[in-house]
Amino acid sequence: MLSRALLRSSTFLDAFSNLGIVDLPNQYPPVEEFEHLQFSNRFQIYLMDSILTSFIVFIFLFSSTNSPTASVATSTGLARVVTAYISFQTIGQANNFARLLANYVISSIFLSDNHVWRLIYLYVFGMFTAPIIAAILYWAMNSARLPRLDSTQPTNTQTISTITR
Repeated sequence: MLSRALLRSSTFLDAFSNLGIVDLPNQYPPVEEFEHLQFSNRFQIYLMDSILTSFIVFIFLFSSTNSPTASVATSTGLARVVTAYISFQTIGQANNFARLLANYVISSIFLSDNHVWRLIYLYVFGMFTAPIIAAILYWAMNSARLPRLDSTQPTNTQTISTITR
């Protein structure tokens, strides 16, 4: 009862199914098994986490250049909601490293079980590679973009005549 009161339900079920106290019909198979059929494998977890993190970084990069603060906050918040919804359905946590780390720490403290840390390197590696992917995409999109006339500056007839030639 004390463990159930202290731990969230998902952490409780993860921890006690790993110990073999609670038997779940759809529990995660051991890491040693190659290619699970009903759960994500390591590459899928890494790919999903890095794509969703790069989506957040990419949205922030695009919205923060020459935009008012309100639109940056709105677009970044919307990107965060979309990634949390997608990742919670697929990899079981809301693409939030702090929440993942808290679950792992609580499970290892109360259960003295080090098996909970077995896949943390995927999320860490995804967080390092996602900003690099987003920066490459941002650079590619900016280098392919045509230069625009600045509508806030007064029009100069000499500039317009050089463009039309």
